[in-house]
Amino acid sequence: MGLLQIEMDNAIVAAGRDQGGSFASTLASTRDAVVPLRPRLDAVFSVLMAKDPKTLDILRLARFRLLESVLGGDGSGAMTDQLLARAIEAKPLDADVLSMRARVSFERRDFARAIEEYQRVVDLKPIPVSLDGLRQHFRRVEAISQQTEAILGVWELAKGTEAKSAEINRAKAKRNELAAELPAEAPALMLLDAKLSMAEGREADATRLLQQYNERTLNSDVQGLWLLGQVTTRTQPGVARQQFERVLQLQPVNVPVMVALASVEAQLQNLPRAIELYKGALSISPDNEAALRGLEQAEIASNLRTSSDPVIQLVLDARRKELGTMDTPGDRAGAIKLLEESLEKHDLDMRLVSELSRMYLSTEDMASTAKLMERALAKHPDEASLKNLQEIGRASCRERV
Repeated sequence: MGLLQIEMDNAIVAAGRDQGGSFASTLASTRDAVVPLRPRLDAVFSVLMAKDPKTLDILRLARFRLLESVLGGDGSGAMTDQLLARAIEAKPLDADVLSMRARVSFERRDFARAIEEYQRVVDLKPIPVSLDGLRQHFRRVEAISQQTEAILGVWELAKGTEAKSAEINRAKAKRNELAAELPAEAPALMLLDAKLSMAEGREADATRLLQQYNERTLNSDVQGLWLLGQVTTRTQPGVARQQFERVLQLQPVNVPVMVALASVEAQLQNLPRAIELYKGALSISPDNEAALRGLEQAEIASNLRTSSDPVIQLVLDARRKELGTMDTPGDRAGAIKLLEESLEKHDLDMRLVSELSRMYLSTEDMASTAKLMERALAKHPDEASLKNLQEIGRASCRERV
């Protein structure tokens, strides 16, 4: 297995050296370079499956998991999962192996299975004070935290208000279980509380908690920066821009963050920068739909191309009116009026609803936001984003009382 890893590393290095073009061309060349090594992965898998499962320690499993992530093709981790199952049969009390299998399930978005597998770690009988005991305790705390994350994954996929509410309550109970294991001001609790606030539409609470979390972690945690950028995009685009820029300093080729930052730059009418970011994202991921759509809209707004979609054109015209140009001052009231007058004509198109709600929220006009959500939900009763926006509006009203 060590020789295969060396060959894989050499192939990747050679692919990068031979390509002097874009990141996308280098990435494509790297994929091509490792294809011949895939049969070797199957051979290594067969050897490991034939071994005594008690010899499958966490280091060997982690190395195979890395190899499969690069050479495996479909990204499912199916071979690693089989090896982990054998290892667990032989060592059912090994917290490291149990945790790895739960993590593989989590990454496959099989949240229900991940919750069950992490519970096996939580239920392990404590080991007396020792290095092994400390490691198992760490795995236990990690397992409870990851269970909460997995429950939020179930919440995200749940349909209907009652189902979502039930998952939120389950996540809160698991969060309280974690709180019994950690200090009250533990950053991990702050981050979970922020995620719960976001799920419930309490943006102000989420923003406060994420700011505290990022201060405690010295703005070094990508997840905290990313979430703060997301929660402030609609109402504090300047804050969101700062967070996304910090993420890109840590991960310069993070495509979702490049697209998110480009969207914020477009919102702020910094269109040349938005176009540059969208093109950068597409150089890495040429088929990224969000980047393709965003680039089209930014170029239309820059008069570099025209749109055949009247709704897109309306949204761009409203943004231009809201923020103004070098020759014309911004007129948010005029932009809101333009969108309000266009709603019925375009059958309450969700793109118009989203843009108008953003403008209402930016002026703290909660009454208009609530009325807009009621109208839009009557037209689009199954639109999850509308329910989230409605909850944000309600939460904001409660905070102002």
